[in-house]
Amino acid sequence: MKELIDLGTPGQPSSGDNLTEGGQKINNHINVVYDAFSRKGQDPAEQILQATGVYQSVSYANTDEVEGHFEYGAKVGEMLIVDMEGEVRITLPQSAFVGSQVKIISLYMNGLQTVKVYATGGQTVMNEEFVVLTPGIEYQFMATLDTADGDWSMRNNGNSVSTKEPTITLEIIEGVVIVDCSLANYFVLDLTTHVTNINFINTPDFAESTTKVIRINQEFNASWTVNLVAMGGWWSNSAQQADTLVNEIGLLAVTFIAGTRFNTWVNGWFGPG
Repeated sequence: MKELIDLGTPGQPSSGDNLTEGGQKINNHINVVYDAFSRKGQDPAEQILQATGVYQSVSYANTDEVEGHFEYGAKVGEMLIVDMEGEVRITLPQSAFVGSQVKIISLYMNGLQTVKVYATGGQTVMNEEFVVLTPGIEYQFMATLDTADGDWSMRNNGNSVSTKEPTITLEIIEGVVIVDCSLANYFVLDLTTHVTNINFINTPDFAESTTKVIRINQEFNASWTVNLVAMGGWWSNSAQQADTLVNEIGLLAVTFIAGTRFNTWVNGWFGPG
């Protein structure tokens, strides 16, 4: 809230704020500006003003745990990024006026986070008690009526943002790697021995098109290979095998289209076998 320095009345000594009181009001305003346009909680000497503002983290440190879920009260004009697992309930500010906004991004896409946005004081969000956010999308909430009988509208920008998708570490069992497509879109395979084949289970159904990415890490100073001859589905119809370069990383992209699997190299040290 804006707080002006009381300059006193001309001709009346000792009226108005003294130097300490006036200086405190100035410092308070400076802190408000820096908290709005930089990361809250930083050492003041490290805070830097950013013209676009900064998404503030909603985490275990600044939420209240209530009966198995976490609660956070949003402030007018805040931009929030939910950086925690569990059920998170964000309450839009009751003190809002027409045109007030709050922006929220649900960061995780691993199924371990649910973000619900509520209104208070008889208000609604899109005529509902609450809405559930889709991970990875920026949502903008705008007050469309005054507080007394207010309502909040919601829209999203339609563009996904960088999110913390789950990453599954794969195992090599007797030379074979099993990829469960239902668990994630991103996988990591650390080579500790030769791989003779990679098999996929729980693949997407005919109506779904999606891509799974496997990051394959070569063990330090090792020369393990990945023989993918049995996989099939190469765009070039040629079998592929990792060559034996050491200390390298390769990315295997496996795309499922209408029930058919297509394999391509995104980058890395792979080449025709």
